[in-house]
Amino acid sequence: MWANRLDPLERLLVIALSAFPFLPFGVSNASLIVLVILRLFQTKGATLPSGKDWLLLTPAALIILSWAFHGLAPDGLREIRLWPILLAAVVYFKTSTYRALFNRSFVITSAIGGVIVLGSLVLGEPLPQEHLSQFIRDAITERFAWHPTYLSTLWAWASLLLWSDSLFHKHVRLTLSAFLVGMAAMAGGKMPLLAMMITGVLGLWFFSSWPVKWKAAAAGLCAALLIAISFSPALRDRVGEFQNLSTDYEEDAWLTSTELRLGVWQCAWQCTMDNKWLGAGVGRTRPVLEACFKDYDQSEFFDTEFNTHNQYLHFWFSGGILAFMIFLAYGVWLLWQNRTQRTAFLFLLFFLLISLTENYFSRQIGMMLFALFLQIPVLNSHKKENVSH
Repeated sequence: MWANRLDPLERLLVIALSAFPFLPFGVSNASLIVLVILRLFQTKGATLPSGKDWLLLTPAALIILSWAFHGLAPDGLREIRLWPILLAAVVYFKTSTYRALFNRSFVITSAIGGVIVLGSLVLGEPLPQEHLSQFIRDAITERFAWHPTYLSTLWAWASLLLWSDSLFHKHVRLTLSAFLVGMAAMAGGKMPLLAMMITGVLGLWFFSSWPVKWKAAAAGLCAALLIAISFSPALRDRVGEFQNLSTDYEEDAWLTSTELRLGVWQCAWQCTMDNKWLGAGVGRTRPVLEACFKDYDQSEFFDTEFNTHNQYLHFWFSGGILAFMIFLAYGVWLLWQNRTQRTAFLFLLFFLLISLTENYFSRQIGMMLFALFLQIPVLNSHKKENVSH
């Protein structure tokens, strides 16, 4: 009786959770907490992590060990505060029958978010003829406080999810996918688009029963589409940043986002090599990076708190060579566990690729993306999902 009464509430909470990119994080966190409580109540605690489930928290264990070894830096809490989200997601989705509902709702809410952003751009102030991509990114940030690159990431994954899970009729999938890819390009995220193309091609190659010549033709078409998108008005300026790159970083010179990123990576690599064996310590990387940035004599490196912008390098920088190697092994293990699970394998491949240019575990939206779409065989998730709702 109680299960029947709680079922509509659970479905509503799953839908709210799927909209995490566009709702206040307080709503998403509260939804996840209530879902965990419901799941524990319904399963009488059987959904709690056990055995191999705890291996999913390997990166968090690395952070804690490094934190303890180097001392408890005040800034260290930033590194560990988001990992309970993954633990909560494991507890809920280990036995949840609403994975398909969550995936469908995520695609729908992502499309709705795209419509809202597009409507704001079209109905707002006239779009400029020059520097269009930067104007769009600035407008998204100012009007919605959403990070454009993270939106690109979410829209790119939503477009892949449409095809990997076959969530809707093929004509609906085609329309939604084209719109989501267009929005991802408009938001200006270069790496999410590249990761989407690589993941889509590999997914087609390894999980499709098409003849080889069809696969090759489709892969060529995807590559051509990516090139065409790269030279669209929304992305043209962003791609143009690769021309005439300068890393002189003269005082008061205006830097493109690519030049800034190159400067960050240069310092991140240098600082990592200076601490390659034991690391600088969790919560101690930012002061080391900023000391390196001072050599550039360029104020833009201090306009925001830049991290390494590479999740792999961050683990190496903070925890040393062993932490880096264990994190690599963690990624390989996840891929191996999912080698026969198309959606989970493609998501992990996509996530591992985009982690080359961002520290996703340091941002709530990145951690939620990882946690909510991570479902692997060691969790013994139900093979049959409740898709009738």
